[in-house]
Amino acid sequence: GCYTFVITDTYGDGLNGAQWNQCGVDGDYTATDSSGMVLFQMIEADYGSETQHQFCLPSIFGCTNPDACNFDELANTDNGSCEVPGDECDDGDENTVFDVIGEQCLCTGIPAVFGCTDEGACNYEATANVDDESCYTLGGGSISGPLFPFAGNVATYTYNGAVGDDFTWSANGGEITNGQGTTEIQVTWGSQSGSGSVSVIESDTTGCEGEVIRTIQILEMVDFVEGIGEIELVLIPNPARGKVMFSWGSNEIQQANVSVFDVRGAEVLQAVTTSWLNVESLAPGRYTVVVQTVQGQAALPLMIQ
Repeated sequence: GCYTFVITDTYGDGLNGAQWNQCGVDGDYTATDSSGMVLFQMIEADYGSETQHQFCLPSIFGCTNPDACNFDELANTDNGSCEVPGDECDDGDENTVFDVIGEQCLCTGIPAVFGCTDEGACNYEATANVDDESCYTLGGGSISGPLFPFAGNVATYTYNGAVGDDFTWSANGGEITNGQGTTEIQVTWGSQSGSGSVSVIESDTTGCEGEVIRTIQILEMVDFVEGIGEIELVLIPNPARGKVMFSWGSNEIQQANVSVFDVRGAEVLQAVTTSWLNVESLAPGRYTVVVQTVQGQAALPLMIQ
């Protein structure tokens, strides 16, 4: 006859003993008939409070799902061999993909069409169903140049775009004075301090395009600054922890206004100094140190450990 096997657990965790410090092993179980055929089993027995298994003796193994193509009316114990319409299969044709069992119980696929399947790519192919790794996009490069330019200064920005593409630049807060249409431009920043940006639209001969934007922070030029050139400055040590020293090279600096900005462009520290800066209050990360003196100014990266 046919029977129902019921297993319960008062803890409500099945045989999931590993969650308790007293037992580091998860259990499983398997029931077989006299011939060694598996009647039922549970390898990861995290069944909660109770689970049930139906089985019959003597066992007649086969597909017991009446909706399957290979349903066996005589079977009383399912052996996992059922083939149901919609199941994946292999039609034996290497030129087809997405093979499934159809309503007529035949395994068929659709012709493989190779191409770019990324809808966001420049060369997206709507009819492709197999990606051939040919996809490409524009605007994936980066703009390099001063992140903290001074108001009124001239700065150079470059973009690592592809040779032969077109490049259209924009500068928010400044004027592009040289290099429009190339991978390198010069920007004369306006007299107003505050947030700004440099952006470039890269386009190719197919009409595909992509945009890259670099946000910047235009720094105010203080009244006592006589020159607008960069002065020699080295931060020691860099990376630093707790304290960073200023090495001015051949310059004789009497006073320096120092501002420290985080990666978002927010000012996190101000000081007036000549030789060193206390950075104990700064969390580990990347910063930009901006220094203004009578002789000029400088903006340098600083890593805090």
